[in-house]
Amino acid sequence: MAVAQALVESEARFRTVQDASPDASLLLKSIRDSHGDITDFELMYANEAVKTILLGRDENVVGRTMREAFPESVAAGRLERYAAVVQSGHPWLEDVHYTRGNVSHGLRVSAVKVDDGVHLAAFDLSERIRAAEERERLLRDAERAREVAEGARREAEMANRAKSEFLAVMSHELRTPLNAIGGYAELIELGIHGPVTPEQRSALERIQASQRHLLGLITAVLNYAKVEGGVLTYAREPVPLAETIATCEALTAPQMRAKQLQFHFGGVDPALAAFADREKVQQIVLNLLGNSIKFTDAGGRIEVRCSSTTDVVTIQVDDTGVGIASDQLARVFDPFVQVDTKLTRTNEGVGLGLAISRDLSRGMGGDLRAESTPGVGSVFTLTLPRG
Repeated sequence: MAVAQALVESEARFRTVQDASPDASLLLKSIRDSHGDITDFELMYANEAVKTILLGRDENVVGRTMREAFPESVAAGRLERYAAVVQSGHPWLEDVHYTRGNVSHGLRVSAVKVDDGVHLAAFDLSERIRAAEERERLLRDAERAREVAEGARREAEMANRAKSEFLAVMSHELRTPLNAIGGYAELIELGIHGPVTPEQRSALERIQASQRHLLGLITAVLNYAKVEGGVLTYAREPVPLAETIATCEALTAPQMRAKQLQFHFGGVDPALAAFADREKVQQIVLNLLGNSIKFTDAGGRIEVRCSSTTDVVTIQVDDTGVGIASDQLARVFDPFVQVDTKLTRTNEGVGLGLAISRDLSRGMGGDLRAESTPGVGSVFTLTLPRG
């Protein structure tokens, strides 16, 4: 009696554990014909997971045959496979994929011989299958998005090249007649074609000033087209900062005097140099100084400071100009942009100086940044590799 009771308790524990399992568990007993061949299986035990994983409905299959409970599996040849497991004693493992209600499902089914039958364990792979399908869908979407982005990038590059080529051609075409206008105006002013009256000389001065202004604008557009088109080359060498600042100060001194601006340069070690293109560094500093002069009222102050670390040299141009609002500061380096339209009317230009300057600085392995407070002034910081 004690042995029987122990068996009953052991079986009860087994059923409790199996019913709590998320995986389907079935015990099949062989049904044999008069020749001893397996013709079917009787379902001796099925845990609760069988209803959700295998059947998809609340139905008790214990006591039924495999042909009655799972006709699809029989049609797929699984009865013969399980019979082979009983005959040979070798286990069987397979992955089964099916669709129920337009939802993909998957099972990993193992069959192991137990006495004159088999124990089936079915592990639900549905979440794994759906995750794989979702990964494949995301990969397809990402590939389509990449193709669309690549097509847009190619179109943008083609449009950008066309624009740069147009700007370069137009700039060259416009420079030729403007140079001729300047040359003929100078010849007339020199009296080559006869005496020049004071009124005519005044008109010639205005013609020459307008010609120089237009030529400057066109030169800026041409420089921008070259930078954007990537046709510039950089002749890198050690560029002494002290010498560069002194040259730029001399070139902008007349403009500063005309606006009564104070200029201060605290000096720098003559040996301190940037590893960059000398001409382009000078162009950047001249652009920054010209910008400060343009937007600083008469009597203001412009200061240039230099510093260095082990790998980088820094040139800062600090002014007491009108400043730039924080929400517009990021746009100052955009081409053809002047962030304050009120300034545009009194400070003529095409808005390319800062765009060109930042591109040149990055082309030499550096960068150009801006900080500004409206009504207080702006600080432009140029960094370059140290020579």
